[in-house]
Amino acid sequence: MDWNSAPAFGRRETLLRTLQKLAEVHPGPVCLVETGTLRDDNPRALAGDGWSTLAFGWYAAQTGGRLYTVDCDPAALVDLQEDLRTALPPGKWLGMGEHASTMPPHLNAGVIYLRNTPAAVAFLDRVWEQWPVEHMFEEQVAIGRTLTEAGWREGLAVLDARWNSTFGLHPADGAVVRAWHGSGGVPQRYAYMHALLEEVRQREPVNERASAVRSGA
Repeated sequence: MDWNSAPAFGRRETLLRTLQKLAEVHPGPVCLVETGTLRDDNPRALAGDGWSTLAFGWYAAQTGGRLYTVDCDPAALVDLQEDLRTALPPGKWLGMGEHASTMPPHLNAGVIYLRNTPAAVAFLDRVWEQWPVEHMFEEQVAIGRTLTEAGWREGLAVLDARWNSTFGLHPADGAVVRAWHGSGGVPQRYAYMHALLEEVRQREPVNERASAVRSGA
């Protein structure tokens, strides 16, 4: 492998050394999962995340592997006193909430529950194959298209609203996940989230339920 052909990214010495070690212990195609993705194309980001997405994508392309990047939209609060694994009933590997009040009704991709099974991995591969998708909510459309194909809906559980209680669309009492998908810009979402956390802090002791509420997706 020509390491000198790697594209420009930050923290170059340490990232390349890490990828070289990976090539040594696991030569050939690999599946990389990155949590926290490239934030923007401003050169100043090189000093932060280092544009590591470019490094991992380049390595996956060189080895014939695949890169998945996972990031969090600041649009949800999760009550960690609940075990999120209980959202999916036995035999199901995909869980999504339905926004039935919208036109047309649709499954919301803002919060997705997945059980690590071969069927779930195959489903994600098939979703990826849907691109290009010309839509502002491209991942939601890609998932919806895939679920229209034969067989995939057998693994789907349409979840109760408490697992993705969405402000203005799909609210639920006793919500495990409260979400503000598409509710204004990031500052507005943070304002909603701060107000809810303050309400919880006033209502319940900090060292109990409020301490279990965290920002997430």
